[in-house]
Amino acid sequence: MKRITNDILTSSNTNKYTKMIATGVSSLVVGLTLVSCGSSSGDGSSSGGGTSGITTTMCGATQTYLEVASPNTGEVWLDRNLGASQVGTSSTDHLSYGSLFQWGRKSDGHECITWTDGTTGTSVNPTVGIPADIPADNKFIEPLMEADWRVTPDDNLWDGATAINNPCPSGFRLPTDNEIMAEAETWNDKADAFYSVLKLPVPGSRSLTVNFAGETGYYWTSTVVDFGISFLLNIQKRGVIDDDSPKVSGYSVRCIKD
Repeated sequence: MKRITNDILTSSNTNKYTKMIATGVSSLVVGLTLVSCGSSSGDGSSSGGGTSGITTTMCGATQTYLEVASPNTGEVWLDRNLGASQVGTSSTDHLSYGSLFQWGRKSDGHECITWTDGTTGTSVNPTVGIPADIPADNKFIEPLMEADWRVTPDDNLWDGATAINNPCPSGFRLPTDNEIMAEAETWNDKADAFYSVLKLPVPGSRSLTVNFAGETGYYWTSTVVDFGISFLLNIQKRGVIDDDSPKVSGYSVRCIKD
């Protein structure tokens, strides 16, 4: 898949190419009957699917989702970010931002963000600096000068719908790099990403604090580069980039149907 197009943005990482092809995008929404379930402390549980509904419980709240089908690729996606309470009304609609996950971690509370407005978010749980293969609690793990939150790297934690830490509802998974970039081939900037069928907002990222909310959207893929680095979609004001980042970073997740 060719990713180098008309423009290249300056960045400190690798594999970052601007998507400069803009086209009109129409959408097809697949209607579902959605059923709520009881609240929880945020274990990422889910139920339903198909015509019976999709529900997830995350960060103490139950969210309901629709499926949307891409007219560009035919792929079916959830209609909003994982953990978001609604589909966005704009690219900076904070109610559509959702959670910010470290790559490969399940929904255990580390991803939870309290959004105040389109540029302000506060992490619900604190940050710790000690890596752990099996986190003992819901804290965000950011070891000093390390790319991974784990002691022992594991590139399979988000590899498919049956992956051990897959945070998506049953029957859904993280997209591969090729899958999400196939959607982005028609996007020129963050406006195009929002006005696409996916309506992707720009929640920013989390490290020690929440950064770049309202400016940039970072979306994890299941595709691993190496040495604690994974691919992601980077949505900016002036470009949409095939990017990569350390797994320790906290970014958005948009699930694709398996």
